[in-house]
Amino acid sequence: MKLHIVGGGSIGLLIAASAAERGDDVTIHVRREEQAEALTLRGVTLIDERKNETYSVKATTSFHSNDDALFVIALTGPALFHMKDLLKRYIGDRPVLFIQNGVRHVDWARQSFPNAHFASVEHGAVRTADTIVEHRGHGQVMTVPSEHESFKRLFERHQTSRLAIRCVNDRTIDAILWRKAVINCAINPLTALLRIKNGELLTNRSAYDLMEKVYTEIITSIPNLKPIVQWDDIVNVCQRTATNESSMLKDVVAGRVTEADFIVLPILKRGAERNETMPTLQTCYTLLCAVDERGMM
Repeated sequence: MKLHIVGGGSIGLLIAASAAERGDDVTIHVRREEQAEALTLRGVTLIDERKNETYSVKATTSFHSNDDALFVIALTGPALFHMKDLLKRYIGDRPVLFIQNGVRHVDWARQSFPNAHFASVEHGAVRTADTIVEHRGHGQVMTVPSEHESFKRLFERHQTSRLAIRCVNDRTIDAILWRKAVINCAINPLTALLRIKNGELLTNRSAYDLMEKVYTEIITSIPNLKPIVQWDDIVNVCQRTATNESSMLKDVVAGRVTEADFIVLPILKRGAERNETMPTLQTCYTLLCAVDERGMM
């Protein structure tokens, strides 16, 4: 199966290595020429507690292929919107799977790509070099069934692979994405602002109380989210990814714009539509905006 993965970060490399491990023909689209050359020359190395293996992949900084591949967009929200016109021209009506955090991209993707599908990635991964990814925190990729042959084949091939793609029939894709958004809202902003790893949200009493307060504000303001994400779900993610730094923390440390507008803002807006406020989450969002502005100076 041919896969084109757009994005050479932690999740992009994890998916590329997992797909190559299953024998898929993988091409990774990256921004920097040096990463493309390194991946093409050395392959992608996947490290976890059981193995350290390298898999052959192709990599490029260009968008010229006309093959019938399935595309996986493994970009952050800001990077996705920076490239949205290019992606729309290049991918066209070919099948494309979006795995971004948050929900801000969903309406645009549905309008722009006739064969768009969505998934929520619940794995923990860290890119330690341009060609090396560590799989920290084994989870699953949640999505819903599709009638498109390419998606059906992808989901069938990777139900039992490292990716553990799980198609659920009792939820909509919107419910799955909102569930992930709530989990991200409870974890990522606090780890970024406090500069702590995910597991410290459980061991630091004040941080734990703040995380619980954010969750309570969300489900109180938007009650229909409570059935799809429980407090235990958030605790379990923190436990499973205890040694990980959230993507938002990595962005802050690197001076990059965070995904606050893609993860936090849609939750705040949905509450505002019900005339509800979330003061703790709003404060986190305002602080992240200030950090983003400082990082761009």
